[in-house]
Amino acid sequence: MTSESREFDIDRMKSVTNPHQKASLRRTLKKSCSKCKKNLEEVGGTAFRTSSGTWYCNNCSPMRRFDNESK
Repeated sequence: MTSESREFDIDRMKSVTNPHQKASLRRTLKKSCSKCKKNLEEVGGTAFRTSSGTWYCNNCSPMRRFDNESK
């Protein structure tokens, strides 16, 4: 079974103006990377959430490694 991950564009999330979306996005922005423990909003870029609910920032993401290998 492959682990699915979802990408979250942190910079785009910060610029959302819809109040209903803002509430849930704020919760996401307060999450911390499970590897380096930094706040996702501080790191910026693209955050990743695995199917198991683990969050990774742009710098620590295991998904990012595969992107670099394919280039």
